[in-house]
Amino acid sequence: AISSVGQSSRLITGRSWVRIPDGPPLLNATIYSKSLRFYLLFTCYFTFWLGRCGGLTVTNRKFIATEINMSGSWKRSMYNIKIIKSKRKTISLQIKPDGSIELKAPVQMKDAQIQEFLHQKSDWIEKHLLAVEKRQKQMSQVNSLSIEEIHELANQALEVIPERVAYFAPLVGVTYGRITIRNQKSRWGSCSSKGNLNFNCLMMLMPAEVLDYVVVHELCHRKEMNHSPKFWAEVAKILPDYEKQKLWLKEHGDEIMMRMVLKNP
Repeated sequence: AISSVGQSSRLITGRSWVRIPDGPPLLNATIYSKSLRFYLLFTCYFTFWLGRCGGLTVTNRKFIATEINMSGSWKRSMYNIKIIKSKRKTISLQIKPDGSIELKAPVQMKDAQIQEFLHQKSDWIEKHLLAVEKRQKQMSQVNSLSIEEIHELANQALEVIPERVAYFAPLVGVTYGRITIRNQKSRWGSCSSKGNLNFNCLMMLMPAEVLDYVVVHELCHRKEMNHSPKFWAEVAKILPDYEKQKLWLKEHGDEIMMRMVLKNP
């Protein structure tokens, strides 16, 4: 049976609890007061010591990048970098969607070593910051979809996608379970181990041959739940030129996904 389910959003929150271990029986209020003060002082000192000896430390610092350039022209001369030191063995660098930079390093790593690492990665940083700026500019110019437009795309998807799934499933040689149409910001489709299929309503904005590629892609996961050479061989059996559709999705998929940012009512 084929059914459809609209998007359901859930925000799962959790709480962190700190439990103070029970101490020995207290003889009187004076002993209780002194014990509590001692406990608090010990806890503060232990927390400070832990941070000095391998715990988590977070700092915001500015690292001068005096030799960063691209195509012979000067770009940035300074980065604001959030540094997180912890008990880890490796160093990692991440540029977030908002353009902020975060570096994670072992607690024993010296500032000079971090500076040298950033110097080595200066071209990489510049390249990805430019990419972030480009994406932010695109986001400011994107023609976002309204809630009504998303509902219309979902209705169209309910008519089109199940038909394409029913057409390709026998060709792939697989069965499937429930089909769900969603409005998502990052995935075009998915296939569960039980054979249930999820598809993005934004697929209605892509060419028909690319939509078919997404459908075949998910159906082939019924045979191979991975992206191994065997999986791609299954896709090629049905769509010998799937590389063209895959490339189109890579080059234009983000433009479509960005339209999921809802307009203000």
